Amino acid sequence: MFVKDNPMLEKLQQGGIVFGTELRSRSACIAELIGICGFDFVHIETEHIICNDESLENSVRAAQLTGAVPLLRIPTHDPGRILQVLDMGIQGLILPHVDTPEQAAAIIGAAKYPPIGNRGASYDSRAAGYGVGATKEEYFAAANRNVAVIPMIESMEGVKNVEAILDAGADVIRIGRDDLSLSMGVAQDDPKFKQAIRRVIDCATERGIAVGTGTKSVDCARRFIDEGYRMITYMADITILASVYKETIPALLSVAAEFAPQKGRGGRLHEK
Repeated sequence: MFVKDNPMLEKLQQGGIVFGTELRSRSACIAELIGICGFDFVHIETEHIICNDESLENSVRAAQLTGAVPLLRIPTHDPGRILQVLDMGIQGLILPHVDTPEQAAAIIGAAKYPPIGNRGASYDSRAAGYGVGATKEEYFAAANRNVAVIPMIESMEGVKNVEAILDAGADVIRIGRDDLSLSMGVAQDDPKFKQAIRRVIDCATERGIAVGTGTKSVDCARRFIDEGYRMITYMADITILASVYKETIPALLSVAAEFAPQKGRGGRLHEK
């Protein structure tokens, strides 16, 4: 059955706040767990992580089975790749380094069916429910309504062009804070950086378009929401796992040290 709605996008369009986390492990099991735990979306990461298409499709399927919305970040604006991943059933496409309105218009055109865009028609894809359960017209309309195109602003050129990028038809916009900071050559507490961020958030808010970013703590998420962000990606699965292990292993070794055999008290260290 084709996907009739996008609860994450609907929540944002109603002024709500949504939370997700990145999937970098390529594991459909973890994608399923993220959804079961209650996140609104699963941000499947393939800009910095290599993932084969079969693993990707399984992660999309696993997320959808829990009611979480599968989003995908790809490293390219290539229309052919956009078409392929959307036909898998991706419900939100995150595109990095969108700097101009022309780039924004091109990716939106590739992601939306006519009359909005020029996405190639396919009625037997997984996204279309393999052609079962809806007419072509119903599917095409639902896809245009439910696929969120999410350009990323990661440079000062993107900041300067943000109004035109938004007006090209972006459903949500995401700020790549680290890349923007690097491109500007300033730290994230620099007034110039804060001014750039403020411009993006204000322009999007005026148009009723939600702004997203990533965060590594609940306190940081609270601060970002106060600043106007409404789509928060909390860490990544492997980052969360690594942080738990980094804290747990020293604690376990400390426990082991408490019970370590002492000289003269038996055990392998007992001197004969």
